[in-house]
Amino acid sequence: VPPITVPAWCAMTSGRDPGELGLYGFRNRRDRGRTLTTSTSDDVTVPRVWDLVERAGKTAAALYVPPTYPPPETSATIVSCLLTPGPDAPHTRPVALAEELRARFGPHRPDLEDDGSLEGRMSCTP
Repeated sequence: VPPITVPAWCAMTSGRDPGELGLYGFRNRRDRGRTLTTSTSDDVTVPRVWDLVERAGKTAAALYVPPTYPPPETSATIVSCLLTPGPDAPHTRPVALAEELRARFGPHRPDLEDDGSLEGRMSCTP
C-alpha cells in the first residue's frame, strides 16, 4: 500500500510505510513548493533489506528495484531501476560492474529513457 511502484517497493524493502518514508509516487514536491522532482534513491533515508543483509555479514544484491538510481552508497551489488535517466548514466554499484555487464549483454537499457521531454512533464508551476 499504495500500489504505486516507488512507494510500494520502498515500503517492501524497508518495512516502513509511505508516510514514514515521505514517498508517495514517482514524483515528490521539492521544498514543500509546487515544483515536482522525480523520486531517486537519495530520497530513501532508511536502511533497506540489502543494507541489513550486508550488516549481518552476508552478501546482497538488488537488481532493478525502484528507486535505486543513483545507485546508493552500499556494499551490496546494485543495478539501478527504471528511473535511470539513460544508458550512459552510472547505474551499478560497484561502478566497474557496468562495464562487465555491457561487455556481456550490451548497453544498459533503462525502462524509462529521458529524451529531454521528461523534465517538462515532471514539474508543476503555479
